[in-house]
Amino acid sequence: MNYAKINYKDIANGEGIRISIFVSGCHLDCKGCFNLKAQNFNYGKPVTQEVIDNILNEAEKPRIYGLSVLGGDPFAPENVKEVLNICNQFKSKFPDKTIYLWSGYTINELLARKNDYVIELLNLLDLLVDGRFIIEQRDLRLKLRGSKNQRLLYKQDIQDFIKKKGKIA
Repeated sequence: MNYAKINYKDIANGEGIRISIFVSGCHLDCKGCFNLKAQNFNYGKPVTQEVIDNILNEAEKPRIYGLSVLGGDPFAPENVKEVLNICNQFKSKFPDKTIYLWSGYTINELLARKNDYVIELLNLLDLLVDGRFIIEQRDLRLKLRGSKNQRLLYKQDIQDFIKKKGKIA
């Protein structure tokens, strides 16, 4: 998996100062996407353990509230296993820091995959912003999202969806 960018002092993508990683690769091709370059799975640099270690070392600073994972799309089938790896390491080391993740897929679409990696990753999240960006529903006043159809699903919301629909067959 590649990443397009890492911001170690991000105040735009979540509460407090956060580390944000923009993963490369997305199949959704939303009209008006703010990050067109990151739709290409080959764009950017590879995520290595050294890259993850740098994120973890920076996150040790008390001013860092958490990790934000954006894209591209972190839940693209090509990305989900490595995003899970990053988030597992982050949550293991910092159980009290939050993980926010943005995906163009709705939680229902993610759960319909019946994929263990998807369920594990959802279980680590403190916030999921779900749904495709729809330019006709664009609203710059919205918190943490770009269009009115997108939802902010907090930990309990995510858990409720998993309990209702996330049974692995």
